[in-house]
Parts: sequence; C-alpha cells; structure tokens
Amino acid sequence: MQPMQPMQPIDMKSDATLLQDTKALVHRENTLQVELIVHLQLIEKRRLYAKLGYSSMFEYATRELNLSEGAAFARIRVARLALIYPTVLTAVADGRLHLSGVVMLAPHLTPANAEELISAASHQSKRDIEKLMARLSPQPPQAMVLRVQAPAQQPTQ
Repeated sequence: MQPMQPMQPIDMKSDATLLQDTKALVHRENTLQVELIVHLQLIEKRRLYAKLGYSSMFEYATRELNLSEGAAFARIRVARLALIYPTVLTAVADGRLHLSGVVMLAPHLTPANAEELISAASHQSKRDIEKLMARLSPQPPQAMVLRVQAPAQQPTQ
C-alpha cells in the first residue's frame, strides 16, 4: 500500500477545486471497484478462498476482507455476471452504472438485450432502475387475502 500523498487541507480548497476533486475521487472509486471485482473473479476461479479455509467466496469476502454482507453480495454477483457480460464492468468503471443497478439488472440480462438494458439503466438511480425492471417484467397483481381471527379469549379467574 502506497503512503498517501500530502494533501492541501480540504477546508482550504476553493469551491471549484473541491467539486472537481470530488468528481475525480468518484471516478477513482469506480475504477477501484472494477479492479476489486476482477480480483474477486480470479480468486474465485483459482478457488483461493478455499485454500484459506473459507467455504465460499461470500465467507471469504465478509470474514477475510471485512466487507459487509451487502457489499460482499453485490461485488460477487457483479464479478460473476461480468464473466458473461463484460460490458457491465466498463459501465461501472465509467460511472454509467452503480453496483446496485447491476445487481438489479442481473436476472433480466440476456445476450439479446444486455446492451439495450445497460444503456437504458445508465445514469439512473436505483429507484428508476426498479421502475425499468417493473416495466420489463410486470408482476400480476397480488390477490388480497383476508383472514378471520378468532375472538380473543377472556382470562379465567
């Protein structure tokens, strides 16, 4: 791990510099996420998690890497999906898709629609991607179920 470069104190930065630096940090984070995902792909392919005594990639990611369950799930899901649809990594790296969006797209992606769905979901919020998925796979309305409850028994004295 490289030592951090000395930085100008944040509170001394101009507004324009602060905004510019923040965008650059988001870009770096996206790039690092993709690097991590590629590493996870290779760790899974080589079954290195098992050589370390873990029963699964998920266990390795949560226990060895200390990722939260949600973060581990998303990164592993994206890593596996990217083996089939490598363009998702490009979309994450360039900021068009966030990991939550890729996870939401996963069950709907096919070779015939992958490019179209990735394009439609690009730069969309999680909520907007949920709406897109609902339009693609509408669910029938749920039947209303009414249950009759027996009256509460009075305590005996």
